[in-house]
Amino acid sequence: MAKFSLPALLVGALSVSLPATASTTTANSTTDNAVTSTAAQTDVLTDAQKAAQEKAKAEALAKKATIHKINAIQRDLTSIRQQALKQHPELVKQAKALETTYKQKAEEIGYNPDAFVAKAEALQKELRKTNMPEEERNKLVKEFAAAKQQLAHQRQVLISDPTLVSLQKSLQQDTIAAMKASDPKTEALLTELQQLIDSVR
Repeated sequence: MAKFSLPALLVGALSVSLPATASTTTANSTTDNAVTSTAAQTDVLTDAQKAAQEKAKAEALAKKATIHKINAIQRDLTSIRQQALKQHPELVKQAKALETTYKQKAEEIGYNPDAFVAKAEALQKELRKTNMPEEERNKLVKEFAAAKQQLAHQRQVLISDPTLVSLQKSLQQDTIAAMKASDPKTEALLTELQQLIDSVR
């Protein structure tokens, strides 16, 4: 946005061959126009800011409504799933087999999120001490980072384990098939749920 000053405007006006009174009138007119233009630009910026705020507010409300809808669909699917499990007890056995295998695999590689959380809380408590030497503080921070990295690695090993992946995939497919047989709305609900989740990512 161009900035105007009274001396600059007067120089421009006086450079024109006009009587002194006319020059003054021209300068005043130009100044008034500049002020009006500046005010108009300020109004435009304000309107733009208001429009941006209104847009952000509308988007937030829309996202909130979408999340509410997602939760509602998930509740419906949970209800259908529970009904399907009652009708197909073999699915419960599959789920227990998956859980047992998961625990065995986790124990084999030492994956223990609960132990990590307890250790993290203990480290945080130590780090709150104000009289702790900087060297010891750095040592604890590195210890926490190493434990966190190890947990992440162990988790990745678990979720990529071929046996677990196969068991989970079979359970998921069989459960969805049972849900569809129990309630015809399952397919439509799953499709809508995926679309809504994609829209808020």
